[in-house]
Amino acid sequence: MVYEYLKRSGQSSHKVEDINNDLQLKTLNIRLMSVLTGLSQQGLISFICEGKRGDRRIEELQFIPYVQRTHPEVLTFQEWISPVD
Repeated sequence: MVYEYLKRSGQSSHKVEDINNDLQLKTLNIRLMSVLTGLSQQGLISFICEGKRGDRRIEELQFIPYVQRTHPEVLTFQEWISPVD
């Protein structure tokens, strides 16, 4: 949900509070920074976080192309359904 929202926006800078409000993450009890950190650890995005609490911003958001991903568990659908030798 968060990944698709960021991808559709086409922006490299976001105010965290705006994302929380747009996706109603607080009502779902989802912590945005945990989700973003998870996406980064999976090799899907990279970003810089600046500011504190209510004024926090995501800067320099980049989506990492598949060919540049290094995380071993990031597979294409074809790889996922292929049998292991």
